[in-house]
Amino acid sequence: MKKIKRILADFIDFWLCFIPGFFLSILLQPKPYVYADIINIFFAIFPFVVSATLWVYKDTILKNRSIGKKIMGLYIYDCNNEILQDKNILIQRNFYMLWLCPLSCFLIVTCNQSAGDQKYHTFVSPRI
Repeated sequence: MKKIKRILADFIDFWLCFIPGFFLSILLQPKPYVYADIINIFFAIFPFVVSATLWVYKDTILKNRSIGKKIMGLYIYDCNNEILQDKNILIQRNFYMLWLCPLSCFLIVTCNQSAGDQKYHTFVSPRI
């Protein structure tokens, strides 16, 4: 049951982080022959940068947990079984998870820890 909550929380966070980027990509579609190429490259890359930034900072929004984790009743704990308070570790953990996303998804399904959790010795669980 804990794995399902964790996967649902990440699914909710994924949509909340990447839907704004999707709409920005529709609004800022490159327009050939109107703007210079460098501006069109900016219009193509900017939505993904916004989405990735939202993903990296998602756990710093609601008192050290993301909206998906709040909905599912999950908290991020450190190796001492205390709720993780260090925002730098939260950001580094999510940055690590962002670039190793396929591996993180596999690890969540198999051992209920993402790559970021394993690197920074954290775990996600309901209130202990």
